[in-house]
Amino acid sequence: MGYSCCHFRITAGGIFCFPLFAPSLAARLQLSQSQLSMIVLAGMMGQYPFATLWGLVIDHFGPWTCSLSASAFFSLGFGLFSFTVRTASEGGFLNSQYYLLIFSFFLAGSGTVASYFSCLFSASKSFPDNTGLAAGIVTALFGLSPLFLSFIGNLFFANQIDGFDAPGYLIFLAVFSGSVNLLGAIGLRSVPRHDHYAIDTISPDTAPAIPQGGSEDSPLLQADRPAIQRETVLSLLKDVDFWLLGLIMLIVMGMSEMVISNIGTIVASFVHAQPEVDRPPTTAGSQIRMISLANTLSRLMTGPVADFTSPIPIRHHPGELVFHPKRAVTRVVFVMTPCFLLLLSFAWMAWGITSSNDLWILSLGTGAAYGMIWTVVPSLTEAIWGSRHVARNFGTISYAPFLGTPIFTLLYAAVSDHVRRSQSGQGPICRGKGCWTPTFMVCTAILCGRVRCLVFCGEDGGGACEWDAWRDRANRLVALRVAPL
Repeated sequence: MGYSCCHFRITAGGIFCFPLFAPSLAARLQLSQSQLSMIVLAGMMGQYPFATLWGLVIDHFGPWTCSLSASAFFSLGFGLFSFTVRTASEGGFLNSQYYLLIFSFFLAGSGTVASYFSCLFSASKSFPDNTGLAAGIVTALFGLSPLFLSFIGNLFFANQIDGFDAPGYLIFLAVFSGSVNLLGAIGLRSVPRHDHYAIDTISPDTAPAIPQGGSEDSPLLQADRPAIQRETVLSLLKDVDFWLLGLIMLIVMGMSEMVISNIGTIVASFVHAQPEVDRPPTTAGSQIRMISLANTLSRLMTGPVADFTSPIPIRHHPGELVFHPKRAVTRVVFVMTPCFLLLLSFAWMAWGITSSNDLWILSLGTGAAYGMIWTVVPSLTEAIWGSRHVARNFGTISYAPFLGTPIFTLLYAAVSDHVRRSQSGQGPICRGKGCWTPTFMVCTAILCGRVRCLVFCGEDGGGACEWDAWRDRANRLVALRVAPL
């Protein structure tokens, strides 16, 4: 299983390499910023519509089915994109071909989430006592994927004539990603479909009293527990914690993917003073690798740190659940941290940056926030709602970026196109800091409001904040039960 995960996860980040060839694509097909944003947005959005479906497939048939599906989506999506770009370059660009580019990148995005889910939940099901570490190590390969693929792109497909051979690179992604995920499906057939035990929650009103002298570390015996409640999707949607966590994912994931999708044009906006130097593809590639590196390191660090400071309950025989005595903090801390990272990075872009040499702050902050939120949310989902339907629940809450990504990406495109129309003779790419400064100002204001709601309570100390609400929820986890399947 580990061999399969290591090899096919490193190929799954192809859609995040779009900024590598976006400037070349714009010059070749004369695409505006709005058109480029719609194409990459289709890839980002393709990750989310079928998230719950993939979760149900994993729960019932195992992770290998998602890996097999990812192989088909990658091959068809990237292959069709390459064919369309090459055809449009030779015979003129038509509106129908533009929509075909959107559709093919949507397919590639669907392959990305199928590959991600198959790897993530095969790791969590194979190592149930260290879900944070397993998710961190395995999904770190997902963060490393754009770094690896962009390095391959710059090494073999960058040239001095066209800037970047986008059709050839996309054919490489189609063949490489498709074949490796196909082989990975074979190795994942041995992963169990279900855990031996599943954690379900019960209402605090029906929870048995803890014996005098007991604590949250005391086991809860099967003989004392009432009937287990079976949680449905409807009950999940009625839980306020679902919406609080979903709102954070909407903001953090939406803003992060806005930057990841448009880092190429952000870089290109700085090069107007040096038009004779063909730097955008190479410089964009370095920023992609920086985002990927920060993404990878944050995933590797977040998982072990979360397991050490906030270990999940230990499951013994049916009916017994023991909390670790060294549990120091709640995992909600690791959900709050990405908000602070993005706040600092976006504030720098809005008011501090002076040249393209300062973009590393944005790249590192965005990559770290993106990797951290993706690593901790699956284990937090299991800790709050149990492991019986963890893939389905995580898939459901993953719909939050499905709303956030288009909101912030289209905001960036609208501002950029508005500024570009006021420029003359600059081509399809907007030039100057004004192309994106208003967008980062708006995002910074939103993050300030979100951080305040998370941390700060009423001025008189009597107001309620989300931190208190989640901390109370963590304390109520004493009422969890372990039920045999």
